[in-house]
Amino acid sequence: MDINQVALAFLEENGSDLPRANHSLKVYGYAKAIAAGETLGSQEQQVLEAAALLHDIGIHEALRRYGHCQGPAQEELGPPIVRRILTQLGWPEKQREQVAFLVGHHHSYQTVGGGVPLQILFEADLLVNAEEGSLSSESLISLEKQVIRTSVGRELFSLLFGTAIKEKKTI
Repeated sequence: MDINQVALAFLEENGSDLPRANHSLKVYGYAKAIAAGETLGSQEQQVLEAAALLHDIGIHEALRRYGHCQGPAQEELGPPIVRRILTQLGWPEKQREQVAFLVGHHHSYQTVGGGVPLQILFEADLLVNAEEGSLSSESLISLEKQVIRTSVGRELFSLLFGTAIKEKKTI
């Protein structure tokens, strides 16, 4: 299970969509940083890293099929693509299904059963979405309360958005 192969497969699948590639690479980086503060086994870490890279893999298919890429469409269409990619890379079925589960629930903040890896994916994706979006300080506070649970996630959120929140700015 080579994460570098997953990264290359992800880039091949997304073609020249650099903004989405950069988004996923940032989520991957934050997921690794947050995971460093948690206790994950090596397989759990690999599953998380693959899910972070592939979390938005259903966007292009959602755009083709539905004309939009809202969260539920990504969660529906991403897992089959994840399974295809990871099967081609020789990942064991158990890990393929774990990655597919995370990708299939990465916008569903009330999901039960994803454990620490899903929580980390939520937080990493939120950090990047908040940085890439235009959010008011009120929205940032609300999202932080709803989503951020890990100590490293809280620390990163504070470092990235604490000033904007204190000064009631939109980022």
